[in-house]
Amino acid sequence: MKMPFIPRHGKLEEGPSFLKRIGNADFKGGWNLSISLRGGCLVYQAFRDGAYVTLLYNNGTERKLTFNKGGKVFITFGGKVSYTKPVKKEDL
Repeated sequence: MKMPFIPRHGKLEEGPSFLKRIGNADFKGGWNLSISLRGGCLVYQAFRDGAYVTLLYNNGTERKLTFNKGGKVFITFGGKVSYTKPVKKEDL
């Protein structure tokens, strides 16, 4: 039996985009970007408390996630999103 891939960076919270793909993401308040070729995704890491991202899904819904320093958002090249536990979630 093949074991699922568990990332080394800690427990992830699955965003609703596993059912819906993301159309746009707007990062504000202090983020660093890196590209994970092994994982096939973009990794955004907050370098300031209060950094937030607004996610716009393909079905038209929006969600604002606020993170403390060290919070991460992972966006696959296919448009799926996962993230570490945010401080605050808001549906817009």
